[in-house]
Amino acid sequence: MCYMKTRVVGLLITLVFLVSGAASAGQACLSIDSISYNGPEESRYLQTGVAQMVENRLSKAGVFVLDKCDSATLAISVTLFAGTANLSAAIEQKGFHFSRAGAESELIGFVQLMADEVAGVVEEKIEPPVATPYNKDAAAKATPAVAEEALRSEVFPLRVQSVAVGDFTGDGIMEAVAVSRSALQVLAVSKKAITETSRVSIPEYMKPVRLDVLDFDGDGRQEVILSAIHAVSQTPLALVYRHNGTTLVPVGNETRFLTAVVTLSDGKRACIGQKVDGIDYWGGMFQVILGDKGLEAANPLEMNEAFKVMSWDMAPTDKGEKGLFLLSEYGRISLWKDAKTSVFRSDDNYGGSLFYLSKQEGSKKQEQRRYLVSRVQAVDTKSLKGVGVLKAENSMGSLFQGLRRYKNGRVVVVGWNGYELEPIASTPSFKGFLSDFSIVDIDGDGTEEVFCSVLSAKGGVSGKSRSYFALSSLK
Repeated sequence: MCYMKTRVVGLLITLVFLVSGAASAGQACLSIDSISYNGPEESRYLQTGVAQMVENRLSKAGVFVLDKCDSATLAISVTLFAGTANLSAAIEQKGFHFSRAGAESELIGFVQLMADEVAGVVEEKIEPPVATPYNKDAAAKATPAVAEEALRSEVFPLRVQSVAVGDFTGDGIMEAVAVSRSALQVLAVSKKAITETSRVSIPEYMKPVRLDVLDFDGDGRQEVILSAIHAVSQTPLALVYRHNGTTLVPVGNETRFLTAVVTLSDGKRACIGQKVDGIDYWGGMFQVILGDKGLEAANPLEMNEAFKVMSWDMAPTDKGEKGLFLLSEYGRISLWKDAKTSVFRSDDNYGGSLFYLSKQEGSKKQEQRRYLVSRVQAVDTKSLKGVGVLKAENSMGSLFQGLRRYKNGRVVVVGWNGYELEPIASTPSFKGFLSDFSIVDIDGDGTEEVFCSVLSAKGGVSGKSRSYFALSSLK
């Protein structure tokens, strides 16, 4: 029921097109007569939520929802019982009847399907459908068009953990950087080729977690930030690299916190840090600046418990607003209006590479998985507004548990349409484990591309790890 309660909260604060007055001549209209509800008392606000959702969807379809419309009156019934949901509806004037039954998590999909059919009947674009038993395939939401893979690099004998894209030299040309257990790779990326231009060794004791880029000093050259875990002590480490015209060189010393680059509420990109103590405690977050000796903690960020997550970013919605998209350690994306107001949580699973943190207590060794490299990246173009995330069709697992659990990974842009989170664009599936990605306009043509790293073999006793890079469009 907790998922349903979260959905209900999202429904109740949905942005609704409020339409008043009489419909103009020839304009389709509809009135919602009643919504009957039978189920747990704590979910009774569905009576209001479903009405708002139907009104929103019909308004988008060009159907006026009025207090009184003689030509069409819609009656809706919602029943929840033992984890199942039943939605039925009728417009007696037009002989329309609708009925669907399934799991509680499918109720939102039922309402959308019903509203679409109601719009077609009211506007006389389709014949009134005859009520049929619920068909899961027919009711499932259509997936976005999938782009064709554009370009692949050669295969490297490395286990690439994370990637980032930026302008490291200030010449206006985007480059990419990738990190594996032993090295940083600098890559030239265009729509014609992906080639390695230099490689830098990193200390053996550093287990890479994620890469990010940010222009700390505003000189037009972005620095590379590496977050890692100490292989022995499990303490976090952060180190900054700067391009010297030939390759990447470290700036200052290592500091003891994990980092990520996000969009803050003022719309500016910034580096944040979080201290980690073992596997059980995640410390507070703060803004990070770059000093002479390396990264330094600056302003604390007042976040509540919801921000102890793998990744988050401030991103626009299709309504032109800004929302906080958060990815929990269970692979669910939430939309928040601010640091304290949750709007909606998806039931879909998103995520990426998992990382093991270990803690020794006497003779017992405890391990807990953390999705430390999972990335939520803001996307704001004319056609795409939301966040890019990793989507794996199969169950989640660890790099150490077999690649078969990671096949069919893709990058998906997820947006908020006013009443739910929905996928609006996607890359193709990649063969192997899609470990990380970066969404950026590679060539400045106004179209965002996805640069990603794919682990095609995990290695082990019998052989080496192998990875390749890919550049793809979003459709």
